Amino acid sequence: MNRIFLTGGTGFVGSRFIDLYQTRLDITALTRNDPFGNQVGTAKGDLLDIDGLLPATKGCDAILHIGGATPNRAYAAGNFDATTVGTRNLIAAARANGIRRFIFVSSLCVLFPKKGPYARSKIEAEEAVMHSGLEWTILRPDTIVGPGAKDLGRTLRIWRRARCIPVIGDGTYTSQPIHVDDVCAALCKALETPASAGRAISVAGNDLVSFNEFARRFCRLIRKDRCRFVHIPKSAVYPLAWMASLIHPQWGLNAERVDIITTSHSVDLSLMRDLLRINPMPFEEAVSLTTME
Repeated sequence: MNRIFLTGGTGFVGSRFIDLYQTRLDITALTRNDPFGNQVGTAKGDLLDIDGLLPATKGCDAILHIGGATPNRAYAAGNFDATTVGTRNLIAAARANGIRRFIFVSSLCVLFPKKGPYARSKIEAEEAVMHSGLEWTILRPDTIVGPGAKDLGRTLRIWRRARCIPVIGDGTYTSQPIHVDDVCAALCKALETPASAGRAISVAGNDLVSFNEFARRFCRLIRKDRCRFVHIPKSAVYPLAWMASLIHPQWGLNAERVDIITTSHSVDLSLMRDLLRINPMPFEEAVSLTTME
């Protein structure tokens, strides 16, 4: 596999993937403004512009589709077309150019019982990928931490200044956070592993971590030794989230985000370990390698 067409190269995961694998892979990144300098090849275009994607993807051997509608921007814009329409456009471009391999980054929240617009858009995109006729692999990451995590960095800056840390409910709900480098390693392995075709693979860390513990560990990272939690009933957070979504949608505080954060879950890592051969770093190490930006 020689040339990879990558979307989402300016985002958290995509930019890290370029940093880690630009010398190992021949990457062409979709961009609107050519922000990559001489790091990788670029193709100017937009996921919503099928006429631009056709020449942009020509000559590529595989597509690594990380881009799409982020929750904050999509709620602000009022639609998730960059995920749904954008994925269908990219599939059409792959078919037109004879590209068989297609890796799509979805989200673990597609498996959660309550599904809002963001989760439903990912499900719609997944279904398009699964019925594309291509050699597809879908990765569904849990909470991703690491350098360049803008939402996490913004949260930590707020926590550093705050006298107390607001926690939705009792804070005992669990997740399995994973470092961005492990997610990127899983993407690279999926590209290189033909047996991953036709699989939807959950990608998460080894450690099951409650939100309370998540907050305590990151408070230590920012040297906030006295970490006082204020637990806010979930029923009281919903109206606050609704008002925040009206006043400033790009804050990313909305009812769906509340549900995603508070859905306690554990993740089956068997495909990630056995098929992709990824053994993610411990949560403590992932925290220590996270920087505020």
